Amino acid sequence: MFPLPALTADDEWVRRAFAPRDVAFVPACTFTARAPRTLHALVQTRRRSLRGSKAITAMGITSPRGEGAVAMLRAALPQPRLWAAMAVYVLVMVWVRLLLATETTITRPKWERDLTNRTRHTES
Repeated sequence: MFPLPALTADDEWVRRAFAPRDVAFVPACTFTARAPRTLHALVQTRRRSLRGSKAITAMGITSPRGEGAVAMLRAALPQPRLWAAMAVYVLVMVWVRLLLATETTITRPKWERDLTNRTRHTES
């Protein structure tokens, strides 16, 4: 696993380095994930994420089965209250995939970071 290769999705690299049976979930451990505040920031973030995942897959490291958009859609379909959110998700993902399909070859990794939900830390 280490040293990490020069790629955008180092978090995805680490995630794929472990089999699902080797991952433990600790109920007492919590975190807050903040969604991008704008559609533009969401598209940039998803594009970077998918570009990184594609690069890792091209290295021969596949994602564990049962994960991804299809699994998420299967879980949401029986819940009508989630249908509107899933429709938006699908539209954004199709848009992002179209952008990636029409993208010219990038010689260096492109970092599209969401800065819409960052707070500035100031020294006191």
